[in-house]
Amino acid sequence: MRARRRSSRRGRPLAKRGAASYRAAMRPAARLMLVLLLVAGALPGRANEPAATAPVDLAIATPDAAPDARLAAPPPPRPASAAPAPLSGDARVCEMIEASAKAAAIDPHFFARLIWRESLFDPAAVSPKGAQGIAQFIPSTAALRGLEDPFDAARALGASALYLADLTRAYGNIGLAAVAYNGGEARAARYKAEGGALPDETLAYVEAITGHGAGEWRLDSPKVDLTLRGETFQAGCLALAATRGKAQATPAEPLRAWGVIIATNRNRDGATRQVGRLRNRLAALEGERISYSRPKRLGSRGLVMAQVGRDTRAEAESFCARYRAQGGDCVVLRN
Repeated sequence: MRARRRSSRRGRPLAKRGAASYRAAMRPAARLMLVLLLVAGALPGRANEPAATAPVDLAIATPDAAPDARLAAPPPPRPASAAPAPLSGDARVCEMIEASAKAAAIDPHFFARLIWRESLFDPAAVSPKGAQGIAQFIPSTAALRGLEDPFDAARALGASALYLADLTRAYGNIGLAAVAYNGGEARAARYKAEGGALPDETLAYVEAITGHGAGEWRLDSPKVDLTLRGETFQAGCLALAATRGKAQATPAEPLRAWGVIIATNRNRDGATRQVGRLRNRLAALEGERISYSRPKRLGSRGLVMAQVGRDTRAEAESFCARYRAQGGDCVVLRN
């Protein structure tokens, strides 16, 4: 139909075509008049006047051709007060972890690692022992810290961060604070004052979060870098969350030239628990940094080895002899 209308327009008499040209020529003037009318309606003193009800000529309001894109009006700017779209899921959890750590003046990377170990960032987590929520408060501790609802992630994280700050001040470092958070304050106080044994779960917990055994934190405050892998805290926190449900790969650790192997297990947690029991029994391990690696031999790749590192074979053999004298078993291997 459009093609037939165009052909009939070309076939009009000159007089009619002239009238059409005249109307086309008047369109800019009509546009100008429309603008003036609109401006006049916006001036002070005209606000109470009724709006014009005359119909607008569609031939003026809708140009025949689309306007140049460069002249098109830009979209209205976003108001400065408009809040960004709310985050959800792990992104929101990571944001709350960072904000809570900042408010409590603790390291957000340490805090993220601890919360990850506690609940895998799950606000609805419930442990077999009755610990609740993302920060795994037991009801009695939640009551002492003034936390009414452990399943309210924002409030639970805020209470957890403040609690960890108090524990760090009370026991002197983040390692013993982690002992207290997992094993209870009474046990942490006794361990700091007297040493002795800690539950396997607490030993594995502290080492998994800080990279050092509880015994090392009792003797001193090791220098640690707990920075999550990522350009920013948020990126590192989200990368940690992305490992949920996947096999937890143990990051490669720099090993010294020679290793004194003191324990082996099928997984890192099992090896860590073994080392914890050995630390409680053998004084030779006091203050020693334990590294974990997998054997190079094809037949043993399924095992995780816990080792004390030394720079020379003679040093490794000397430590192994002292360790055996206390009742331990060890093997010296080159890394």
